[in-house]
Amino acid sequence: MNAYSWIVKAHTAFAVLSLLIYGVRGVLMLAKSPAVVGKLALTSATTAMLLLLVSGGWLAWASGHDLDGFVVTKLLGLILYLLLGTIALKPGLSKPVAIGLWLAGLAAFISTFMVAMRWLPVLY
Repeated sequence: MNAYSWIVKAHTAFAVLSLLIYGVRGVLMLAKSPAVVGKLALTSATTAMLLLLVSGGWLAWASGHDLDGFVVTKLLGLILYLLLGTIALKPGLSKPVAIGLWLAGLAAFISTFMVAMRWLPVLY
């Protein structure tokens, strides 16, 4: 297996890990658990997002993508997922607002995944 294949597998694993952490933190948010903003939750979420971003950048570079529509669309989706999730999981929001923001973050993740799979067109 070549290096590019390893990077793709790692990037996919980091995306799944990020989504799993996001889901667990969403459940903790619904349960009003203080663990949602605990050190373990924040460290694991930050680490997963950083690994996802770094591996995505490495993939873009290794595949010869410059700052084209594909890379920009995926980057914007990732930033939107990160921002909406960060706001949604902050304590102090009403439950309906937090759930709406959390679902919007999930939608950003799903649409970014769909762009990566070439199921949705990229932004130009």
